Amino acid sequence: MASTNTGVSVVTQNKTNIWLIDQSLPNLNPIKLPSISEVLRLFFYYKNEERKTILKSATVPACEVIGLWEKASIPIRFKKHVISKIRKHFKEWQNLKKNKENKKKRSEALKNKEQDWQQKLEDLFDIAHCDALSIMTVEEDKQFLLGQRKKGRQGVIGSVDRKSLMK
Repeated sequence: MASTNTGVSVVTQNKTNIWLIDQSLPNLNPIKLPSISEVLRLFFYYKNEERKTILKSATVPACEVIGLWEKASIPIRFKKHVISKIRKHFKEWQNLKKNKENKKKRSEALKNKEQDWQQKLEDLFDIAHCDALSIMTVEEDKQFLLGQRKKGRQGVIGSVDRKSLMK
């Protein structure tokens, strides 16, 4: 930690950087379904900044993620499955980090595994129901989900379609 002339401690960005993930994130982008990275960054915000337990650190982001998916009108899995998925990604990160700290085990294959995992972070944090595309009736919603599943996560969540509310 650095110190200023006023005696106040300043946390440097390097100290708060999360290995392979970047900085923690206090909230999600409200117009796009989140990536795995964004969900993990929010998880780490609650775990490190808010000092919550692992379960609570996974539960709060799960609720935010579910809210975004509901806003997009996409059928989703149960909350317990979303929490489990967040914890699974955290466990993967922990396992990779353990190997990072053991310099003798840092083989080329392990470095490749870290790189592959880091590239996967930009993929959609997909919590859609397994039959979501067949359950959905609005074609535009189906296309939005398919676009979000592609690299680059195409499309944004728009305002509520008033025509669909009148049906």
